[in-house]
Amino acid sequence: MSQTTSISRRYRPQTFGAVVNQQGIRLTLEREVASGRVHHAFLFAGPRGVGKTTLARLLAKALNCTRRQGSEPCNACPTCLEMTDGRSLDLIEIDAASHPQVDHVREQIIPNARTAPSRSAFKVFIIDEVHMLSLSAFNALLKILEEPPAHVVFILATTEVHRVPETIISRCQRFDFQRVGSLELVKRLQDLCAQEKVKVADNVLADIAAASDGSVRDAESSLDQLLALGESKIDAEMAALILPRGDRPRAIEYLEAIINHDPGRAITAVNVAVDAGVAVDRFHKDIIAETRRMLNQAIGLADPESTDESSSSSAVTVSAGRLATMLRALIEAEGLIKLSPVAQLPLEVLAVELTADGLPPPIKPAAAVQKTESGLKNKQPISSPAQPVNDATSSGSTELAALWPSLLERIQQANHGLALILKVCRPAQMSHGLAVIECDWPFHRERLLDQKNRLVVESILSEVIGQPTRLDCRLAQADGALTPISSPDAGQTTWEKVLQAFS
Repeated sequence: MSQTTSISRRYRPQTFGAVVNQQGIRLTLEREVASGRVHHAFLFAGPRGVGKTTLARLLAKALNCTRRQGSEPCNACPTCLEMTDGRSLDLIEIDAASHPQVDHVREQIIPNARTAPSRSAFKVFIIDEVHMLSLSAFNALLKILEEPPAHVVFILATTEVHRVPETIISRCQRFDFQRVGSLELVKRLQDLCAQEKVKVADNVLADIAAASDGSVRDAESSLDQLLALGESKIDAEMAALILPRGDRPRAIEYLEAIINHDPGRAITAVNVAVDAGVAVDRFHKDIIAETRRMLNQAIGLADPESTDESSSSSAVTVSAGRLATMLRALIEAEGLIKLSPVAQLPLEVLAVELTADGLPPPIKPAAAVQKTESGLKNKQPISSPAQPVNDATSSGSTELAALWPSLLERIQQANHGLALILKVCRPAQMSHGLAVIECDWPFHRERLLDQKNRLVVESILSEVIGQPTRLDCRLAQADGALTPISSPDAGQTTWEKVLQAFS
């Protein structure tokens, strides 16, 4: 095959034994072929790039091989060579994503299935991405799938089996493919490198395997990019020019900052990584991986994929329970990263949330750390020195607190970033159409009072409360009183104040 062909095609397995992983599926199919008791319809379900189409082609080749020994095709007879080259008239591959209409099933698949094979024992139909077929197309396929001619075998492949009707699934022999483990992926990549006569550093192959998420095809595509460099030896520095890179040292710094109750340092670590060109979603995965390693070490488990103990240096200073809480919060932040207008904002807010427990805001005196939980619960209603608390203000505060969950829910639907900030703030008071929110952090205050964000919050506040309402945000002092703040336009810019807050 031409050198311009991708690795995944050049080295596609041509025997059952060469398929990576999927041992149970391979064994079942081999025994069916060897015994001659082959089902008329198969459903291959599983993630992308794990061997569904490869095994479907191998099964078609093994069924029609004229010199088969046991269950393995010979790959030398005319039938095998035609199927390997994609020239066989008896192997029909259909992309359901391109042909989802019922007309294609009625006019192409059904008539073709009723004609005899041209030179093989079986006519094999491989329908890839079968979940893309329309409901009418599935209904048209149902009858011939239930009672096909003796010379026809259907193999349906899908990555979304939940979208396939139960009536179709019940008529097929179903096989669920699994993701391939990192160790097996690394071994596969090493074999390919040996055949290509290229030496790639083991840590680079491990990174490729980890980033491929169990997909053999994704791992091979990444290796193909590296081999395009044309070098006989490829190290981590050279690989960083091609492959999407993370920033493990900054990920460790982010976690250590959270463990040490230093949100400013954590936020700085995020922004340093992003400014260096690291994608936020990749950096997020690095943080999760390091947290998982720390958790494994904290509960006494060895990490088989880690050869460097530096990533777990902080695990001895934090409990497994807190690491589990951090890991859960990081996983939940994945969806927010995709929706946030500022990609790294969920990680920044998360750093503040995870350090808020037991950590006084920087503007509070050290004595505030000694406050007990009971003292906080018994704190009197907050009021502004310039505006004494009266019955109207008190009732307004109670009303705002009662409406707070509804407000958070509405803002969550409109702007996830604002909802994250408001979750760590508190309703303080409300009177004369003015709702006051208490913030512990200057950064949160500035974000809420930004003109665009303020309009969003005030609009939803007015709808929830039922009357025009303005927003004010104030910082909480150590004694529980609220300090009025000036407009963000006065004196300094918002960005200057953010820098000052974390300097």
